[in-house]
Amino acid sequence: MKATKMKIKHLYLLLLLSALSSCIDNEVTPPKFDVKVNNEKAKAGDSIRFTFSGDPDIITFYSGEDGNEYKNRERTELTGGKLELEFVTQVLYGTQNNNLRLFASTDFSGIYTSEEVSKASWVDLTDRFTWSTGAGVGPSVPSGKKDITDLLASGKPIFLAFKYVGQKPTGTTPTQRTWRVHGFDVTNTFQNGTTSNVATLATAGWTSVEFTNPASKWVFTSTLVYFTTGSTLEASEEWAISKPLNPNKVSPDRGTPIKEYTLSKLFHNHVYKEPGTYKATFVASNVTIDGQQSVVKEVDVTVLP
Repeated sequence: MKATKMKIKHLYLLLLLSALSSCIDNEVTPPKFDVKVNNEKAKAGDSIRFTFSGDPDIITFYSGEDGNEYKNRERTELTGGKLELEFVTQVLYGTQNNNLRLFASTDFSGIYTSEEVSKASWVDLTDRFTWSTGAGVGPSVPSGKKDITDLLASGKPIFLAFKYVGQKPTGTTPTQRTWRVHGFDVTNTFQNGTTSNVATLATAGWTSVEFTNPASKWVFTSTLVYFTTGSTLEASEEWAISKPLNPNKVSPDRGTPIKEYTLSKLFHNHVYKEPGTYKATFVASNVTIDGQQSVVKEVDVTVLP
């Protein structure tokens, strides 16, 4: 009986030692890794070689160029840009003046009903832009590209809206005018010189909100936004409101995987096309099912004209 108990105890100890050994085998250790650059100063267009020591499982490379900077790997918003809007309008038929106006809001709820539109604060932008005029079929007129950065509120999206108001004719002849918007571009130019396309006519996500008279309405296509009066003899009011626009939203910078687990990597070559000073960053990692350990190495590179 005692012998049997001793055997069970020994078996238990063996199993415990085996489990502990397995845990030790799977433990993630930080990689031994270093990087040197063969030519810290090079001319634009030259190939620069980074030489490695150590053998981590994975290496990710950030060149330090725009869109590939390690310091911006978690950045999702970039402020300090210049937000600009431009569009093209054409007015047709009818005789009424000032049917169409342009507004912006940063506190609209995003619920596209007349009640919610009325609750929001709207800034009238109409006088900042040039509009189509003329009797009959008016010309297509560019609005001019205008700076609307002052409308932004930190941490909030902006909504842009066309508001059409038509008066009831005094007689039996329709006098409300048809408006067409042929082009619509919102861009944000940042201090580093990059420009983000915030919205176009096709991507602005227009939604119509009716206040009065369903006979007249906004119509949306990929190339044209227009208000049709339906030859109405009644007063009209209807808004065309964009989706929430986030001009300062940017994608985090992403590194380039240059080594995977199964491959050996002794060096990496990269070509910088533009002069400047860059901070090349290498993230070396060891990975198991139990986790990951990483080290970060940075190298300054000067690229001459």
